[in-house]
Amino acid sequence: DSGAVRDGRYVTGLRTGRRVRYSGMFSAFLDILRTEGLTQGLYRGASVTVARASLLNGSQLASYDTLKRTLQWEEGPALHLACALSSGVIAQTVVMPVDTVKSYMMLGNGWGAVFERLKTGGPVWLYRGYLPACAGQGIIMMIQMPLIEEFRRLLNVKAI
Repeated sequence: DSGAVRDGRYVTGLRTGRRVRYSGMFSAFLDILRTEGLTQGLYRGASVTVARASLLNGSQLASYDTLKRTLQWEEGPALHLACALSSGVIAQTVVMPVDTVKSYMMLGNGWGAVFERLKTGGPVWLYRGYLPACAGQGIIMMIQMPLIEEFRRLLNVKAI
């Protein structure tokens, strides 16, 4: 019995007092598959997730390589870190509206509610939490891209 569950009910969090729905991961998979089906249950939101991943990775890699060629600095850590941070911010700027809509819909809101929020909050609503998201994405890129560059150097793989 974990600290968050007592007598089959949650004692902390947003579901405090409610019964625990699933006994484990496989129980959850089987129940969702049985009640909601494959496409409307287990794969709900997959298309948005794929679109987000495509936008994020495409904008990260394209901006990173473009910045490296544009800056024309000497190949090394300063170039890699500057381009990585910049490409992280660019990628987060591209993907932020998708993240916001996805998060809002995961709370149970439909497209009608999304459009209503856009009418009341304007396009700025799509960028709620932008600075923390940029900080996170920038840090990830500042670790990821220099590591990739180092592997590329160690394996003697030239850039395309």
